[in-house]
Amino acid sequence: MEVLRNYIPHFGIQQLKVFTFTLFNLILRIRDTVLNVFQRLGQLFSKEKMIEGSNISYQKDEEGGKEITESSNIPSEEMIEGSKRNYEKSLCFFYPSSEKGRIEGSSIFYTKDFFNSEKEIKKFDGRITHRFSINVIVVNFSNSVDVKELKYTFIDYDCLQRELDEDEQSLIKAWYSINEDSGKRFERDLAPPKSGRIPPATSRYMIGKIAINIIIVSGLHQCEYSKDEENKTLQEILKSTDFLANAEPRAQITFIYKLHRPKVTVKPGATGFNLDKYEKLESPWRDAALKELHCFEGYQGINKLTKQLRDESGSDWAFTAFFTKYEIACYAYSAQQHLVMEYKNGNFGPDNIHIIFAHEVCHIFGAKDEYTGHNGDPSGTLRIDNGNAQDCGGREKCLMQDEELIGLCLCEFTRGQIGWFWDLCGGQCNNARRALLNNQNPTPADLYILEQIAS
Repeated sequence: MEVLRNYIPHFGIQQLKVFTFTLFNLILRIRDTVLNVFQRLGQLFSKEKMIEGSNISYQKDEEGGKEITESSNIPSEEMIEGSKRNYEKSLCFFYPSSEKGRIEGSSIFYTKDFFNSEKEIKKFDGRITHRFSINVIVVNFSNSVDVKELKYTFIDYDCLQRELDEDEQSLIKAWYSINEDSGKRFERDLAPPKSGRIPPATSRYMIGKIAINIIIVSGLHQCEYSKDEENKTLQEILKSTDFLANAEPRAQITFIYKLHRPKVTVKPGATGFNLDKYEKLESPWRDAALKELHCFEGYQGINKLTKQLRDESGSDWAFTAFFTKYEIACYAYSAQQHLVMEYKNGNFGPDNIHIIFAHEVCHIFGAKDEYTGHNGDPSGTLRIDNGNAQDCGGREKCLMQDEELIGLCLCEFTRGQIGWFWDLCGGQCNNARRALLNNQNPTPADLYILEQIAS
């Protein structure tokens, strides 16, 4: 940076950072445009292949013998009724409840043109909170929207002119099966200690687009997942991510999912040679699963899989979540770019996976535990004090505490630790500014947040 100052004497260090951020954003926009062109070319090619054998968009008019096609972008009354029939047929798709064709709140939509659909949704003050695939999204409209005004975003999957694949069906079914009940409350055991830390480059802020590798590892005998258990796991994940996506609208969070269902032949109770108790129990089934996914073993494979997903999805951040029925050292824990959870979820049961999963996701993004034994030292990219820790007299309810499963809620300190900077004030704001200025290799996100805090 000192060398650059010599060559650009009229630039202050702050102006240079802003210039770098602007230039990087321009490069990202160009990259996104190029990717979108290839994506749309692929959609056109696949559309031709699908129409070739399709009986949805092409049929004979029995009375006049005239060929007709469904070319309208506006969903008809028949399409809406057809969507209800689809639910009966597939057990997971239905037209969301609305009044006179209007929709408000969160619903599943389908699109053949994600790029234009995303722009259209923003125009109607909506947010994409979940992306199950490039064609299947969950949208939260803050105001009532007439579906007939949407040209690229549909409530009926027939617009795709193809069958939904297994992953899309699983996520859609899980979405519609979500129970609003947050589950029973239990006394909670101590989770493994988590010290304050700066999260890795793949998860510095819980802001923007976040991609998740969901790896459900099915093994032998009692370690095998049934279909119902897989569906239950997905339901709980979506409960958790839906809370996080909507807890701070200014963060504009969209969760993007990639499902993996590797089957391994590791015997229950197998242990590795690593002396670390977590690795000793995790490595046998985890490395076997990574091998099934054609990845390297250990953290090298996990990190590569995570970065690959971020690149492929175009997301801002990414992490990997393993779910297993094999014995692990603790029912749930996180480590840098991945987290691990067992299906039975300790003493809490599968009905409370969503709370523990949200807890571990917050760890991935830099949040610190608040239960007894954890002090007020700062954590997260912005180095926010852990002021709600029980050792500091913390009383605000938060899912990072350990008193009991109090449900899905976040205290102001946890919000700051995961990067939600909007409500920082006083000393916390100074801590964040100092942490960002001391960063020797600032990212565009760092520079953007620094600019926002400074203003």
